[in-house]
Amino acid sequence: MATLKVDTITSADTPTVSITDGASISGVTTFSSDINIADKIVHAGDTNTAIRFSDADTISFETAGSARAFINSAGDLTIGGSAGTLGKLYIRQAADTDSEGVTLLNSGGSNSFKMYLGGSSGTQAHFGHGGQKQLNISQAGLVGVGTDTSASSAKLQVVEPDSTECYIQVANQTTGYDANSGLLIGYNASEVAKIMNLENTAMELATNGNARITIANDGHVTLSNAISFNAETATANRLDDYEEGTWTPVVNAGGASGQVTQPSTRVGGYTKIGNRVCWSCWISGTPTWNGSGTPSMTISGLPFTTNSSTTYYTSNATWIYGGITNGNQVISRIDANSTHFTLQRFGADVITSEASGNAWNVMFSGTYNI
Repeated sequence: MATLKVDTITSADTPTVSITDGASISGVTTFSSDINIADKIVHAGDTNTAIRFSDADTISFETAGSARAFINSAGDLTIGGSAGTLGKLYIRQAADTDSEGVTLLNSGGSNSFKMYLGGSSGTQAHFGHGGQKQLNISQAGLVGVGTDTSASSAKLQVVEPDSTECYIQVANQTTGYDANSGLLIGYNASEVAKIMNLENTAMELATNGNARITIANDGHVTLSNAISFNAETATANRLDDYEEGTWTPVVNAGGASGQVTQPSTRVGGYTKIGNRVCWSCWISGTPTWNGSGTPSMTISGLPFTTNSSTTYYTSNATWIYGGITNGNQVISRIDANSTHFTLQRFGADVITSEASGNAWNVMFSGTYNI
């Protein structure tokens, strides 16, 4: 092969130098303008490695005689597949295994992060550190943390690979982010399912945008509606209220208390479950009738008005220790649509104000519908 030494060649025409049979150039070569290459640049002594201009506006990179990467006119980079427009970075795996995909390695070389497609026909996207698959997304959109979701149809599945506790933690800037903050949902090591608010605040369970069950920070529960048992749906079969409280019995004569000096001790209590009221009271001391005549005596102040239907007339348990003559004959009843009960003896005789002026020690209890 002939050797040509060129110092400077200039010409008004282009190209300045045209070599048609090939040229071998050694040493540092500087080109001050463009170099026009029809096809590719080949690595000397390794002819199946090249940079190629395989198509208009496309650069490809070849090793072992095959194209490995492409850059198209839009700047999209394709690795492992044919030149295309599937994204700014498109990587096609040679196999659906953890030896493929993208790997990031820290500067010290001690920690790695990988993402790749695996499973049957690459239907699982795997993400993980240290060769593990901690986060997995299926082609159907199922997300698994600690699992590949193949055994579940849940949209989100969180699995602890051993028998220790497993929780999802939800927190914000106010609650803080440590292990004792926010909301935990999951299983403890004994496989007990738990929902735990680690903050000193309430928890709510809502439907249709409204709180239905509220658990206060001290543990008491508030329901916004009734409770049904055994799949009951009828309103009449729901428990809609529970209440405990106290009430003060008032001695009346002739249906009024204004002219009665009340006994010194008058206490009462009740429990309301749904539409049923359970009540009791104790009266001790001397009631004094300050009016004229002998009107009938009643005890008022019951915490709720009785049902208006006469079907719900009720009798009471009555204990007379002192203050009313023939106390062992005294009975009492609650009328409909009322907040009082009437004292009477067997038969139809009512207890009148003749029972006043004596030291009472009496107790009454009963139940009624509202």
